[in-house]
This record gives sequence, C-alpha cells and structure tokens, in this order.
Amino acid sequence: MKYTIEHQTKYSIRLRLKYKNLTNEQVSLLKGKLFENKNITDIRFFKSVGGINISFNSGKKDIIEFLNNIDMDNLNKEYKEKVSEYNALGPITVSELNARKLDDRIKRHLQNKIVAEAFTDLFLPAPVQLAMHLHEYLLLN
Repeated sequence: MKYTIEHQTKYSIRLRLKYKNLTNEQVSLLKGKLFENKNITDIRFFKSVGGINISFNSGKKDIIEFLNNIDMDNLNKEYKEKVSEYNALGPITVSELNARKLDDRIKRHLQNKIVAEAFTDLFLPAPVQLAMHLHEYLLLN
C-alpha cells in the first residue's frame, strides 16, 4: 500500500494514502483488512483527504510492515469476488440483520440523541417539545 506517515505517537499513526477518491467499498475492504491485525484497536478514515488514523495496542513496526504488505489491486479483486458470492446467496434475512452490530461511534451518537430527547421531554413545556419534535422530523425529510 502506498502512503506517507503524517503523524505518529506511541499508540497511533496517521497516514495519507496515495490513492485519491477511495470508494465506500474500498474503504470497507481496507478497514476489514486492517482489522485482521490483532494489535489494531480503532481505525478512522477521512475519505475527502485520503487519510487514515490507526490506533493500536503495541507493535508499531509490525503495523507498518503489515501496511506495506497490503496490495490495493488485490483488495479490489477480492471485493469483486465477494460481491458475486454475496449476490449468489440471495437477500439478507431479518435474523441476519439482527445479528449485526452497530459501529461504536454510531451507537454513542444514538445514545446521546436518546438522552437529549428524554431530557427535552422531561423538562421543557409541551409547546416547546412539539416545536423540537417538529424540527427533528423536518430534518429527517
């Protein structure tokens, strides 16, 4: 994989990829590939600038060696093969969807929204509550 190291600390490293305009598929493939390394604890992608922030427990040299061994062209081929396999399996069932887990950032965001909603309903007068709910509804549409 081609990249430059922008910043590094004892337990994290920020990279700038040499690949412009990564697709969502490429990002998810690369994220899956990176999580194969047991030392990596968190990965954040910045698609607009082609950056990655990788947090890890230990073994910075191992992480860098692992990054150097990733072949983006091979990842694209693997993706196309997996897509054809998934298409052959058919649609996803409800039980399979229920078995999936949310990303931690999304989960925290939803928890914060729920807590804010509960406090809004608990402390604000009814007309203000109605205005807040209407505002949220309009944001969704």
